[in-house]
Amino acid sequence: MSNDKDSDRSRLILAFALFSGALLVIFGRIVWYFIDGTSAAYKETGGGTAAAAAILLVVALIVWRPSLIMDDEPDKGGEPSTMRILALAVVLTFCIIMLRTGWDTNGLPTLKDQSNWVWLVTAALGGKALQKYAEVQQKTAEIKSGQGGQAKGAAAGGGSNTI
Repeated sequence: MSNDKDSDRSRLILAFALFSGALLVIFGRIVWYFIDGTSAAYKETGGGTAAAAAILLVVALIVWRPSLIMDDEPDKGGEPSTMRILALAVVLTFCIIMLRTGWDTNGLPTLKDQSNWVWLVTAALGGKALQKYAEVQQKTAEIKSGQGGQAKGAAAGGGSNTI
């Protein structure tokens, strides 16, 4: 039991450190702006500062709540879902590229010329939805076959399962 508490505590410490790092990046650039006096503190980094802060915040959220990438609750035997991790990576990559590009141009780029990215994000999210549908169908079939097996066993065993 204490191993679970130690694991939870170390996970929270790591999440707090990542969140603090994101805040340090954000406020560090603001402080640098006032010390150095240059205009547009984030502009000179090409959006890299904002992208780094966004990545740190998302990773901190996943470390804090790992059930976001698990196929079921951890106490029910849930394991990390590869499809959720891949979908998160694709969508996060798309968002970071759009953030960096938008920061440089002071506006979000149009998706008119970015049809390959739109298809990639659509495929990632559609694949995740299809995988979840297949998992639900598989669990439903397992539940139905499990209930049928229990009914057959009770009928063959005389009906009573008292010890």
